[in-house]
Amino acid sequence: MADENKKAVYFYQVSESGTIVCTNNPMKLIKSKINGKDVLSRTQSELSFGLLCLVDVDPETGEQTTAHGSELGLKRGDAIPNFRFSSNPVIDRDSGEETGMYWIEAC
Repeated sequence: MADENKKAVYFYQVSESGTIVCTNNPMKLIKSKINGKDVLSRTQSELSFGLLCLVDVDPETGEQTTAHGSELGLKRGDAIPNFRFSSNPVIDRDSGEETGMYWIEAC
């Protein structure tokens, strides 16, 4: 991922498992009309997706568990400072192939 790690990170959504799905640009809505009806569409240009997996550590056992991203109160398009896109692609567990997404890491 050339120069992706220099791009800002924005919140997109939280997966069922609690992993935070991020984008490199905030998605913007554009208002328009189709056959006289007001509609909204999203901008899609040069949009990359990444995954941010946060971890909790049990203070008694030291065991790590996935922290659920929904507890952070983020809204779609919020910037996530101090994080960046890594050059490490997310690999599909079943196929072993790259998904087109990259891991997000602290910087």
